[in-house]
Amino acid sequence: MTFLVFSLIKGRRGVSPIVSVLLMVGVALALGGFVSLYMTSYVSSSSRMASLSITDVELRELNGHVYFLITLRNTGNVPLTVVNVTIHTPSQLYYVKQPLSLSLSPGALLTLTEQELAKAGCSLDPGDFEPGSDYLIRVYVEGAGSYSAYSITTTCQG
Repeated sequence: MTFLVFSLIKGRRGVSPIVSVLLMVGVALALGGFVSLYMTSYVSSSSRMASLSITDVELRELNGHVYFLITLRNTGNVPLTVVNVTIHTPSQLYYVKQPLSLSLSPGALLTLTEQELAKAGCSLDPGDFEPGSDYLIRVYVEGAGSYSAYSITTTCQG
């Protein structure tokens, strides 16, 4: 009986060692890829991320008045608070004298104008803005235990 079993096993052909090693490596790589994908999605969904996008900005000097408009979008997954907005000109740095403290929920949009800046103690002098010139604008936010600044450059329209 044992002779018959050994002769049946001996007559079979097995998978070559090279093919078996390639199969094991392929299975290990596929398993590693699935684990990596799972861990990446788990960590990104459970982490608190503060992120802001400046979607639109307009600066216009017209008839002795400076018009300013900036639209912000919270692209993170935690609420943000807009604390300050600065506008850099060659002669002066404009900033709010009182904190803005404007809340911005995840995914929400917020539009600020020169009127909101003026209420916070920042009035823009038309003599400092020249149509065709570029100006640096920075938005300072707090969220997820951090303080961040986001910058954009815009050209003054006339």
